[in-house]
Amino acid sequence: MRNVEVANSRAVDIFINNHYWGLYNLRELITPRHFYYKYGLDNEQITILESYPQDPKVDDGDAYEYLTTVLPFLDSRDFSKDPTVHEFFQQYMDKSSFIDF
Repeated sequence: MRNVEVANSRAVDIFINNHYWGLYNLRELITPRHFYYKYGLDNEQITILESYPQDPKVDDGDAYEYLTTVLPFLDSRDFSKDPTVHEFFQQYMDKSSFIDF
């Protein structure tokens, strides 16, 4: 079982005014609203980051804590030798989802 959130999708044939427009991929959007309806999480609990970790584009939420707390901590620690990294990491991210991603 994967722990990464994925959008459900399906292929659909599109007809507009009886003219065939082709086969399109219909999928749900991954937004904070998605997490509210699927898991009951409040929008304030969700931050969606996109792009490179050093300069994330924030789709929803706030990246301030990620940039000022998480990245500096992870950059200054050795994952293989420091057991506090795993404890800290679990406060900010779901470890199994991150591994699957």
